[in-house]
Amino acid sequence: MKKTILTILFMFLVTTNIGCSSDEYKIYLHSDIFNETITINEKQTLDISNIKDDSYLVEGIYLDQDFTKKFDLSTPITQNYTLYIKWVEKPILTLNTLGGKTEIPTVYKIDSIQKEFDLTYINSKIEKFGFHLKGWVDETGKFYENSILIKENVNLYAKWEITTFDDQLKNQYFQNLANLTELEYLIGEFNKEYDTNYDPKLFTLIYIRSYTYNDFFWNMLAGTNDTRLDKFLKENSEFAPHSLRTLEYFPTIDTNLEFQHFCATLNLYMKDPKALGDLGGWAGDIAQLTNEIKNESADINRLKEIAISKLGSSTSSFNYNDLIADIDARNIYYSYSKNQDLYLSEIIYNYYSNSQNRIFEFLTGEFKNVNNIESLTTEIISRILENSYVKTLFNQYGVDYEATHNNHLYACCYAFANYLIKNV
Repeated sequence: MKKTILTILFMFLVTTNIGCSSDEYKIYLHSDIFNETITINEKQTLDISNIKDDSYLVEGIYLDQDFTKKFDLSTPITQNYTLYIKWVEKPILTLNTLGGKTEIPTVYKIDSIQKEFDLTYINSKIEKFGFHLKGWVDETGKFYENSILIKENVNLYAKWEITTFDDQLKNQYFQNLANLTELEYLIGEFNKEYDTNYDPKLFTLIYIRSYTYNDFFWNMLAGTNDTRLDKFLKENSEFAPHSLRTLEYFPTIDTNLEFQHFCATLNLYMKDPKALGDLGGWAGDIAQLTNEIKNESADINRLKEIAISKLGSSTSSFNYNDLIADIDARNIYYSYSKNQDLYLSEIIYNYYSNSQNRIFEFLTGEFKNVNNIESLTTEIISRILENSYVKTLFNQYGVDYEATHNNHLYACCYAFANYLIKNV
């Protein structure tokens, strides 16, 4: 292969304090790339720093063609020499970030096999949400922190540690977020291993949700889990992303989120933000609350009182945890729709760190008639009656929302509107 050699006029430097004599010696340089004869004054040394190529490095200068006797470049020249250049292909460093994100290259051609390659700058430009980069390991498991001497092609793999905090609750929060990052990343790796094409964010939710919500209708509407994934996660991560599947509560900055419900609702929002999102969220929970009071015999005012007393209570099918899971899932979905390049864990973290009023965000983003309870109630009922999925759910509960139990549905929708407006 033809090489471009930048062997400019100067091939040597004076490296001693002794002045140059008038004696000159010939250096005959040979390689499979070029042959060159240069003249060097007595007691100067041979400098090869200008011998360069785009794809190859000078491994060394030798006294013989078989490259068994290396020439010492610090030797003062006192005679003529015939020397041989040994070329080696530039080694390639490949960095495997294992879910870390970066805007800088992750593959490098190494320009020197004599000095260590500095990893410090690269380390500062790679991030994985919820984790701290400890360093790198090669395929033998040898650890490198800030530099590595490279003489042949090498693959390095990021060595991540979950970020820890002294505060126990904060520590648990970030550990869950880190495992969520790891889960989403590994679903991408699962796609490569099994030639699947799952959306990592959506399938993260399917995997978690399907532990609790796994009947025929849920799988049909929200998606079916791949049973191979659980084993893959345990075999390919030193962390515990699989633990999220059985996590009941997810402590956040300001609430103890009912995690399975939240993931199920967000799962449906990602499939269809209106029809299925409503079904898995607030509209489905109103259907449950209507079913809960359907046998109450009372006028509309009394039904309103009953529905208001039940909504948000710990004994209700539409309790406070359900309500917050519905609201947060909806808000986080719309945040996700604007930030799809982020990990789901980052989107969740940003929401709980920056959201000023979750109910206001939900109310004004979801409904138009928010000036008074009556107009909001009317809009909520209209949304429910337009949704064929929710109507099917009412039928399953044996609730005749269009006739006998219409007052019961109105009362539950009124209770929901009342809660939203009074808690903005």
